[in-house]
Amino acid sequence: MAAFIGISWWLGLEVNASLFLTFKRRRGLYFWSCAFVSWAIVLQPLLIILADFNVWTDPVPSITMIYLTWLIMVVPQSWVFYSRLHLLLRNARTLRTIRFILRYSQKKDF
Repeated sequence: MAAFIGISWWLGLEVNASLFLTFKRRRGLYFWSCAFVSWAIVLQPLLIILADFNVWTDPVPSITMIYLTWLIMVVPQSWVFYSRLHLLLRNARTLRTIRFILRYSQKKDF
């Protein structure tokens, strides 16, 4: 368990550092989606450790935060894929349809 947590922390911190060192402009869908995903990759194992070793004794907030970090990893990752989809697809109607599906699925989850 420690090895997998160490790997996720290393990858999350490495992606986070490379994002802030590579991008000159820190705005836009791609940058912030990648930043949220990298922060959630670091936070989720920490919250799981706190819940597993009874440091965080109340189960409702701990489970809520674990699922929230999972949601923060999944939803922005779909926006990362969408923000680069125009490189593969040239059809504007298909891109609008995919954007509608992504927006509708986000509203439905909450």
